Amino acid sequence: MSIAIASQNGLTFELINDLNFEIEKWHVDDCLLKNEDGSKCDFLLIVKQRSICFWIELKDEDFDDACKQIYFSIRNINEVAHYDNHYARVILGRFAEDRNRIDNIRYVHQKKLVNLIGKDKLKHKTKIITEKISEFIANKQ
Repeated sequence: MSIAIASQNGLTFELINDLNFEIEKWHVDDCLLKNEDGSKCDFLLIVKQRSICFWIELKDEDFDDACKQIYFSIRNINEVAHYDNHYARVILGRFAEDRNRIDNIRYVHQKKLVNLIGKDKLKHKTKIITEKISEFIANKQ
């Protein structure tokens, strides 16, 4: 068992590889996509054997901007368009907005992202998100 980690500035996404699949980790921001490509997320973790992509944005506090960065990354990276399952993970340093207003019209980019990948595939949390690959495989069956 191994753990794929995307981390910076004290914010972390951990994907526990409890099924021992091969996981590719791509640094998207200023590596895969450059500044001239516009908004982009920080990392992409790919589990090819199960056609799963985890789009990761590590953000101080602007939830909607994080959704925008993930949305545009998914739209701009053609190499993974054929994958079946795309999950968006936003790890925030703090969340200043009232969590009860998350469906507010102010979150335009969140709505775009949800329309693209599905409501149940977007998750946000402060500081750290830890998940297991087996949880996603069980949900697919």
